Amino acid sequence: CWGCLVVFCDSALRRLLCHVCKGLAHIHSKKLAHLDIKAANILICRTDGALWFAEDLDDDETVDKDIVYKIGDFGHAICVEDVRTIEDGDCRYLPKELLRDDYSQLQKADVFSTALTIYEAATKKDLPKNGPEWHRLRDGEFSLPQTPVFSTGLEKMLKKMVDLNPKNRPNASTVVNLLLDRGMAAMKQQQDEMEVWKLSSKFLTPCYSVETQTPSRTTIGQRRYEHSKLYRTRKERIKRLVGRKMSRS
Repeated sequence: CWGCLVVFCDSALRRLLCHVCKGLAHIHSKKLAHLDIKAANILICRTDGALWFAEDLDDDETVDKDIVYKIGDFGHAICVEDVRTIEDGDCRYLPKELLRDDYSQLQKADVFSTALTIYEAATKKDLPKNGPEWHRLRDGEFSLPQTPVFSTGLEKMLKKMVDLNPKNRPNASTVVNLLLDRGMAAMKQQQDEMEVWKLSSKFLTPCYSVETQTPSRTTIGQRRYEHSKLYRTRKERIKRLVGRKMSRS
């Protein structure tokens, strides 16, 4: 378990998912499958070199951007090209095909277990060992907490990773690429929004209210309107000065 009071925001969950899938992509490139991905086997490393397991986090521990997540405990790892028997991992994280002794997609089983690990971190609930909820999770019938902290995009990705058909699940490298692409798109959107804000701020000039003597904002459209009124007033005054619309003696 990730600790009852540890809070993961959307970006922290994506970082966790990205780091674990990067590790899996490397493991899978060596024709291996881990077969025991779970919170208890995720190492948490800070940039200062401190290292511990996820389950050892204190309840008041915060999750920050300087954390690097790594995979530990390779006691169940197996070569996918020579599968005879496997030792089952934690039943809370296993997909149904392994319980049916279908070992044709062992690396996709790692992807499945990773998705449930992220789900557990998001919900802060222990996963069931059996029962109706156990089956609902494997049918993709779950949702992340309905708060602004989590995006629907992350939930959709997790549901793809637990697809009943292991062939339909993305591999670890695909998950990493999707996360990086969406991360760059989100960063670009934030930059665009910042540019819009800068432009809007550039054309706002501070002025002071006569009544309150407090700064206020006048838009460029309001300034044009005030300028046009001032221009018309000056023009009419000049006309009167040269004698137009005046009664002659």
